[in-house]
Amino acid sequence: MSLIDGRTPEAFFANLLLPLKRHNASRGVEYFALRPDATQETYWQEIATRTGGLGTVPANCDPVALLDQLAEYWRANGDPALPRLLPYLKQLREALAADTAAAPAPASGKDAELSDSVYPLF
Repeated sequence: MSLIDGRTPEAFFANLLLPLKRHNASRGVEYFALRPDATQETYWQEIATRTGGLGTVPANCDPVALLDQLAEYWRANGDPALPRLLPYLKQLREALAADTAAAPAPASGKDAELSDSVYPLF
């Protein structure tokens, strides 16, 4: 297997997420089960928090602090693999932020508006 060079989303996916997926699959680790578990009598749980324990994220939050908070959440839930992605997530964030900063400003001086045919899916 050859690694994809660079700090790009494609490299992050190919070099880190795919190997983690394969590693977890070999050990039976699932983050989101795709099929019912026959040993479970019920899937009902009391609601602990509306956010699943992660908390709220203000619109102007520091992205690095948010990644640190996410890694702490993973550690608290006993996942040994996901916190190891933190340095790579920070590198990817820096690369994406640099690309965004280098992008040309909109010609009109205003933020680009979305077309009427674009709508969010929930």
